[in-house]
Amino acid sequence: MGPYLCIASNGVPPTVSKRILLTVHFQPMVWIENQLVGAYEGQTLTLECRSEAHPSPITYWTRPSNETIANDENYKVETIPKGLYEMTMKLVIKSVRAQDFGSFRCVATNSLGETDGKIKIYRIDKPPTTRKPGMRRESKKTWKIDHNHEKKAVGMKDDPMLKNDDVGDEQIDFQSSTASSSFHRHLFTNFGITAMTVILAGGLST
Repeated sequence: MGPYLCIASNGVPPTVSKRILLTVHFQPMVWIENQLVGAYEGQTLTLECRSEAHPSPITYWTRPSNETIANDENYKVETIPKGLYEMTMKLVIKSVRAQDFGSFRCVATNSLGETDGKIKIYRIDKPPTTRKPGMRRESKKTWKIDHNHEKKAVGMKDDPMLKNDDVGDEQIDFQSSTASSSFHRHLFTNFGITAMTVILAGGLST
């Protein structure tokens, strides 16, 4: 399918040529790269078919219940032309639901016939979410560094419970509260000793 050029020449100018455009009509053909797709509920999924036909076909998708799919809040249908007779059919499922597990059909039809392809969606388990390191642990480490400076200023020794940096958030919280309590007890003790010294010194002076 396309233009052809016919040229006639016998050595006596001028040369004669004729351009002919050949158009071939044929019924739709459909190709599917992935006919079996795994998905979990809530996943966004894109199904894709490639079609060739001339004249240009009417295309649509059907769901497992055999209903024709229209654009709505959960489905988006796209047809992307590629050249004179090729096109890509896409179906975007914004959030996979229980009723979406089964066979979807992409259908292309023109005056010469109809062709479809099937893509089956099967259920898989949702992958576990990996916990990203947040700012909480970093803030705890920063707090421990600052707290150590405070303890050194009042003559406290390092609490061995606070030296382990590879503990979880719960243990860090426990250590933080323990260290804070020890710090305040030590601070109050020093304050009490100082107060008693002042009182005794005042008594002796009198």
